[in-house]
Amino acid sequence: MVLLLYLIVLATSSFATPATGDGETSPEIELEPFPICNATNPWHYYLPNSSFEANLAKISAAFPSVASANGGFAKGPVGAAPDTVYGLALCRGDTEGDSCRTCIEKAFQDAQSSCGYGKDVAVYHDRCHVRISDSDFLAPNTNEPTRDMWNPSNITEPSTFLGLEWDAEEDSESVALVIGGLVSAFLRETAKFAADNTPGRFATAAMDIGGLELYSMAQCTPDLLTPVCVQCLEDIIIRGTPASFKTRQGRRFLGVRCSFRIRVPPHLMPEGSKVGLAEETDRADQGY
Repeated sequence: MVLLLYLIVLATSSFATPATGDGETSPEIELEPFPICNATNPWHYYLPNSSFEANLAKISAAFPSVASANGGFAKGPVGAAPDTVYGLALCRGDTEGDSCRTCIEKAFQDAQSSCGYGKDVAVYHDRCHVRISDSDFLAPNTNEPTRDMWNPSNITEPSTFLGLEWDAEEDSESVALVIGGLVSAFLRETAKFAADNTPGRFATAAMDIGGLELYSMAQCTPDLLTPVCVQCLEDIIIRGTPASFKTRQGRRFLGVRCSFRIRVPPHLMPEGSKVGLAEETDRADQGY
């Protein structure tokens, strides 16, 4: 069986019209903002007018401009122990300049408004995220806190998929396994392109399988080495697919260092960047 795989490898500067969600029924469009208070260290708080608060103010003021001028990424510590603030900010790969700066500014504001005087906070927006902590989380293998989100609606079309009659509303396990296996493979290809796409470590892709069209996005922080980025994405792909994906219309897995998204709307894909690949395979017979 021939599967038409359309993979799009994108540099940050190649985007035209980005999208923010999967559609009207998707909970993914409700992401703005999504704070995680006491992210990994419960009950860590700072006092008003403390040295920690002063250092946090410095990071909050500096990171939006630093990130917007440096490919959407900023990280580092501010201040001396025991009041050091460790921070990281990342804009989505298609978000640049003022849009990036504004998003990070808002995320820092949301960190304080949502989590008060918490020392360990992450805030995810659709186009950026920030993380602050009193503990050093800046090692490249630290992706927490993560968040797994999915669209509760099932794929309902086409009713025939790869020659199999199916009803997604009844959650056909055989088709769910096929789709899950294909999605995992699809995301791994997207992850490889993202890891190789320097300096931004960001890519999107599209795949048409048996009349079912899927879109994906993967990103790592730009400072990760290629194998580290691949491993980071592999870890969350394993956690997010295939069994848990089933036949849902969309899913995203958010992390501080790497994230992926599946079922991205078509208008996120820029014109002229699609490359068609044909591959002979029959994953249904292989139990995927």
